[in-house]
Amino acid sequence: MIRRARRRSWRRWLWGPKHGIARGIAVYGTPGADSFAASLGACAELRSWAANRGVVLNDQPDDLVVLDRVLDEIRAAPAIEARVATDIGLYLGTVIVRTIPGASWQAWPNGHPVVAVPHGKLIDVVAMADQCLRDRRLTLADIYADAASRR
Repeated sequence: MIRRARRRSWRRWLWGPKHGIARGIAVYGTPGADSFAASLGACAELRSWAANRGVVLNDQPDDLVVLDRVLDEIRAAPAIEARVATDIGLYLGTVIVRTIPGASWQAWPNGHPVVAVPHGKLIDVVAMADQCLRDRRLTLADIYADAASRR
């Protein structure tokens, strides 16, 4: 068995936040909370891709189960995956924010959007969705259930 040495980030030796460069999407400026949530919840690429397949996304947890079923189709086409990967994460965050009381969008100092759930955890929904696309064992519905259960 070959073991890879775990790469350590050089940032761990620096003082201050360890977030690095925002990947996929970054939010800058001081918009109001409503416009911040609305711009992140748009997910235009994902919504149009789903509409072309007859799937209507209503920002409800049941939609995550439907998206989990079509992830294989997304994985099979790298061009589609590149277009909608970030939107899947933003949609997951939108569902969490709209259906779990007390959940809200926040931005790390580097502009990367995350979801703050009531029990104090910050969820990097874009990274979690990316992990779902790479690992078939993890589902969007599982991530939502984990966020909802820790109240």
